[in-house]
Amino acid sequence: MTKTSILRGFLGISLVDPYVMFTALPRQCRLQTHSGHVADQCLSALPTMATQYADSLCALRHGASVIGVSSCIIDGIHRLVHFDNSKMLSMTKRYLVLDQNILRKAELSDMLANQQEAHFVLPDLAFLELTKNDKWKETLRGSLAILAEAPVRVHIAYSVNESLKKELETLQPQTGHLMYHEATEFVRDLLCWVRTGVETVAFRRIKEGADHRLAVASDHLSHDANRGQLAGLIEVTKNMVTREQQKLLRSKQLSEGERLSIILDHAKILSVGILQGRGVDKRRAISFIKRRPLVFRYILLNVWHCMRWIAEGGFEGFPAEKVSNDVLDQQYVLTATSFHGLVSNDTRVKHAYSDLTKLLGMKI
Repeated sequence: MTKTSILRGFLGISLVDPYVMFTALPRQCRLQTHSGHVADQCLSALPTMATQYADSLCALRHGASVIGVSSCIIDGIHRLVHFDNSKMLSMTKRYLVLDQNILRKAELSDMLANQQEAHFVLPDLAFLELTKNDKWKETLRGSLAILAEAPVRVHIAYSVNESLKKELETLQPQTGHLMYHEATEFVRDLLCWVRTGVETVAFRRIKEGADHRLAVASDHLSHDANRGQLAGLIEVTKNMVTREQQKLLRSKQLSEGERLSIILDHAKILSVGILQGRGVDKRRAISFIKRRPLVFRYILLNVWHCMRWIAEGGFEGFPAEKVSNDVLDQQYVLTATSFHGLVSNDTRVKHAYSDLTKLLGMKI
């Protein structure tokens, strides 16, 4: 499937397929398991996992909370991923990624009113869910009404997928933040329509871009394909983990540190194998992932996701649409690692972000 960026199309920019980066990835990679056996494991599921992003449709479970870490830990994470100091986010502002399930909630209104230093970031593909059906106008109005009251505090993050593509091409981690300035101006123009009801350039481009909206939705919301790809990646992960480790995961007998160490170890193996499959020397591959690039964060999160399914079980009976929603939530988690936190009502999203920040602070 050809995957596209929703906002690049509306902006009239020639679409760059961010998933081309994976065409050179190996279909197989030799993975060393803890038992010492070397086995060829199919990685065909992994490349396509980056394409499975859209808004979360998970049910509202708990009150909203801002997921983040103390400023000293944030500073440490910034150093770990080698953020360019000249491009650092202003520390007088806090850039928080918003999960879709918070957009209509009173908690967001309270944050706008009471946390003047808070700015709010939406991933590019947040607009996939907001514009995918015939009632897109009503959806946009309802979901963006609160943010429309403070458009200068609303920002759009650069496509995670295009950032992954650039990193794999250059073997240089993305520095600074992932702010997509052109898309930010586009969405602020759209917020003007939400607030006033007067058609703007952004509104007209969305209205006239029905074919683009449908094509992107078709690409990203193929639930059966998403389910099959995740199933394949879970099997790869199972084959990397010893039976004893699987047993301990399921019985919850591992400490948090032990569980995260297993995830980190397997993510390193997978990352180095993928880079070697692209012709990168092992030493250079290890040096690259030690800088905590987005590529490594992406693989960490996917391994975390699969380990969770191994521990909890029940994947076989999980509906395909819910599998898509579960996988696609990772867009928000990954994006948030380049900012100051994540605001979400979804327990699993919050858990994923919390664990990912801990993993980024561990020694590689």
